[in-house]
Amino acid sequence: MVLNGREIVRLREARGLSQADLARLVGMPTNTLCQYERGQRGNRHSKRWPDGRLHPSVGVRIAKALGVELDTICKPKPADEASEATAA
Repeated sequence: MVLNGREIVRLREARGLSQADLARLVGMPTNTLCQYERGQRGNRHSKRWPDGRLHPSVGVRIAKALGVELDTICKPKPADEASEATAA
């Protein structure tokens, strides 16, 4: 599971929330949320399960703050990362 930054931005803006508003609701620094939205965080920088999948706690908090299901803001893990996780 990888967070879909574009979908987070779309939903945040549709709800009239700024990055600072959503970050406050989720309980993270604004610059961290910005990194999730740009796809610079949420893969290698986030807590992971032993099998390499992204720990859902951050995604769950963002989804809850946006009023959507977790699947709404996630996308499949890229193939190159999936192969790295299984090779390790």
